[in-house]
Amino acid sequence: MSDEFTEKSFFLSAFHGTTLTFALSGESQVEPAAMDRFRHVLEELIAAGARVWILYHDTLEMGAALHEWVATKNQPPHSRNTLSHTLQDLCQGEKSMVVTGVGGQGMGTFWEQVVSLTTRFRVSRLVLPHSCGGVADPQGRIMSYVNYRLLGRMTQNNHPVLEHILALLNGGVSEVSLCRLADVGQELFTYQGSGTFFSWRHYCRVRPLVLNDFPRVEAIIRRGEREGYLLRRSDDALLDVLFGGYGAFIGGRHLAGVCGLLHEPYKEHHAGEIVSLYAMTRFKGEGVGVHLVARAKRDARRMGLHYLFACACRPGVVDFFCRNGFIPVAHEDVPPEKWQGYDKERKMSINCLRMNVREL
Repeated sequence: MSDEFTEKSFFLSAFHGTTLTFALSGESQVEPAAMDRFRHVLEELIAAGARVWILYHDTLEMGAALHEWVATKNQPPHSRNTLSHTLQDLCQGEKSMVVTGVGGQGMGTFWEQVVSLTTRFRVSRLVLPHSCGGVADPQGRIMSYVNYRLLGRMTQNNHPVLEHILALLNGGVSEVSLCRLADVGQELFTYQGSGTFFSWRHYCRVRPLVLNDFPRVEAIIRRGEREGYLLRRSDDALLDVLFGGYGAFIGGRHLAGVCGLLHEPYKEHHAGEIVSLYAMTRFKGEGVGVHLVARAKRDARRMGLHYLFACACRPGVVDFFCRNGFIPVAHEDVPPEKWQGYDKERKMSINCLRMNVREL
């Protein structure tokens, strides 16, 4: 099973029984090729048991075609035709998709109406296809994640799209994605995403992994191994990580990073090893790695361990552990069990770091 399939399956499963709302504005760059990809994403969501509500600016020429296409995916039209009743049909499974034109004269601007409708009908997840593809940092790179506090500061620079998104979050929408129309699938079905993800629930919480977490955690660790951030582990060694691991979650459900704490092989030395520490790029800057290591330290003390150690080959990872209280040590300063069966050439490239936890 490929990681791509695993990721996509996970997200499609997570969307089952939920409603995703899309807002197509004049800035959505609605072109035929992008619309084809967008419709394919919608079909995948519907097939997975999700519900879809599309709000579009009624000046867009594709509006009529979109209505016709959606009509082919729904049950025969229902006699009730108010928006409230239509959305009730959507939630009750009478319809799989609903399309609503927005922007009528005398009703406010398109964005004012989108904020009003999403607030009134308690939308939780909104996707805004936009030609900008997301919010760029000073270096011109798309920022994967912006929390509520940062968004508040960014809107001081008179950025209209961000002001709309802030209004949506203030109105009660929990999560907003800003991405290109053609990239909606990547935004929804991958950990990495394609645009910028906004959430007012910015806190990071670490908890032990549970069985249901294992498929997506395994996919994340294997990705980290392919990227060279993590050392390759056998399937058996990976299970040790999963059963002794932690996950960092943003907003209570978005997996932002993982690590494992191995202590059984080193119990004679009262030591524990932090392994497979990996944070998703989307959530960099949220202190994910710091939260994970802090949890491992607390549990190490609770278990009566004397020290923690970590092994890394990348300078950036070594620097991270040093910033979090670890000091570089010789290979002989970690339990000898670590090196049993270890490849000698690989060992030469490894840096060891250690931290006493009894003194904390």
